[in-house]
Amino acid sequence: SAPFGSGSSIREAVGSSIRRTGSDSLNTVQVQYCPDSPYHLDVLNVLFEMQEEGFIRSICSAGLPTTLMNDAEACNFHLDSNQLSCNLLDPQGYLDYLQTCSDTGTKLLCGSPLAGGLLTDKYLKCERP
Repeated sequence: SAPFGSGSSIREAVGSSIRRTGSDSLNTVQVQYCPDSPYHLDVLNVLFEMQEEGFIRSICSAGLPTTLMNDAEACNFHLDSNQLSCNLLDPQGYLDYLQTCSDTGTKLLCGSPLAGGLLTDKYLKCERP
């Protein structure tokens, strides 16, 4: 048996969520990137099996690096979206993702594009005119 195992814990978690929502499937499952894990493709494999079985409609990721996005595509695991923290003040952090998302057809979801509120009037100490 592989160190990752059969994916039963993932199947149990998805099944529990389906039962809790009272439906027959989940609309979306988002996979969070964990830099210390060597099992991202194993996790995606189980999720895509469950998608083929009709238990999951959409599989997305959060913070998955472009190298893993390309590896997933090479394994025929197409992610619907990848969510990143995108700062309009410093676009360097997500420019590589724009090309990878374009190449793979993955949507890029930008989180915190306004620098956590810094680019809004959230931190102003004056009244609006």
